Amino acid sequence: MQKPLRYVGIDLAWSMGKESAFCVLKPTVEGGLAIETLEMVDDGAIVKRLRLMSLYYQLYVGFDAPLRVPNATGNRDIERQFNRDFAPAKISMLPVNRTLLYRQFGAIKGEILVSHLQEVGFAIGTTNALNLFEVYPHATIAVAFHNGGILPYKRKKGRSVAAIRQALTRYQGYLREAIAPHAMLSIDTATLKGQHLKAYEDSLDAVTCAYTAYFAHAYPALSKHYGSSQEGLFVTPF
Repeated sequence: MQKPLRYVGIDLAWSMGKESAFCVLKPTVEGGLAIETLEMVDDGAIVKRLRLMSLYYQLYVGFDAPLRVPNATGNRDIERQFNRDFAPAKISMLPVNRTLLYRQFGAIKGEILVSHLQEVGFAIGTTNALNLFEVYPHATIAVAFHNGGILPYKRKKGRSVAAIRQALTRYQGYLREAIAPHAMLSIDTATLKGQHLKAYEDSLDAVTCAYTAYFAHAYPALSKHYGSSQEGLFVTPF
C-alpha cells in the first residue's frame, strides 16, 4: 500500500545552531492543500522530524539552501543557469561555493543534513519515495503568483518597514489562494516588528518551499530542474 503524501518546506538558516522555519503541507480530501505544521525548529529537530515522517509518508522536501556544493569558488552551474533564465524577472541567486560558505557560516548545513537523512533512505531527486531538493521562494512567488515579477518583501537598503509589511500582506494573500485557511496566513503584519517580522517572513517562505515541493510533484511539466543529485538539484515553477 502506497504511503500518503506530505510536502515539507524548510527555510533553512544557513548558520549552524540557528533555528529554521519548518512547514508541512498535507493534501485535503477536496483536492487542495492545508498546513499541518508551521513552526521554528533547531537543526536536530529537522532531522528527527523528517526521519519520523519517513516511516509513515512519501515525502517531497524543498530546502531554501544548497544541499550539494562541489565547487571551491565561483558559482555552481545551478546558479549560472537559473540567473540566465530568470534575468528578465530580475531574480538572481547569490554565488554558492565552499570557500564562501565556510568563511561566512563555518559549515555547509544543507550537506550535513542530507548526510544524516540519507542514512534512512532520503535521496536528492524528485522521483524517489523520500525526496530532497533545493527551492527558491522568490522564483516560486514570481512564476506562480506575481505575474513573473519579484515581490519586494525582503529587507534591503532603502526599503522601509512599511513597504516590507505591505509586501508581506500581499504575500499572505497569494498563499491563501493556494492553501486552506490558517491563522498564520492572516496575521496583521502591522503588529510585527524586528525579529518577529523576520521570523514571520521566514515562516511564509517555509510555506512557499513546501508549496514548491507540491508543485514539483503535481506539475512536473510546468517545473524546471537545474543540476543533479551529485551537484545538487534545484526545482522551480517555470
